[in-house]
Amino acid sequence: MNQIETGIVQFEWAIKLYLYETAFIPAITLAGAAEGIFGELKNGYVFHKVSENIAFKNNLQTKQVSLQAAAISRIIIAATALIHLKPNYMSNLFIQFMQNTQTYHSDFLPNNSFDWNKIEIEK
Repeated sequence: MNQIETGIVQFEWAIKLYLYETAFIPAITLAGAAEGIFGELKNGYVFHKVSENIAFKNNLQTKQVSLQAAAISRIIIAATALIHLKPNYMSNLFIQFMQNTQTYHSDFLPNNSFDWNKIEIEK
């Protein structure tokens, strides 16, 4: 297993923990580890900006962003780094995460022009 494959395993476990266990702290940790392996984002700057944007949209201070919001942000950031490295990456788990995010937390997504709910999950 190479480094990118290891990062993908960590990334997908982060999604599983988020979706099926509501275990936000381990999801944040694993998504952050995957992001570190993918190596495209530096020093948490983008994570800070995403968290700051979420806080602003929800009239919160950055330090008050919920663990759920932090987990969503961290997974989206790791996904961005992964897709930069592997543009054809797509998994049923990732599609489920994006469908869940679009349905329940659409304010985390940059725009609503793409509907993840119209993508069929392979059985």
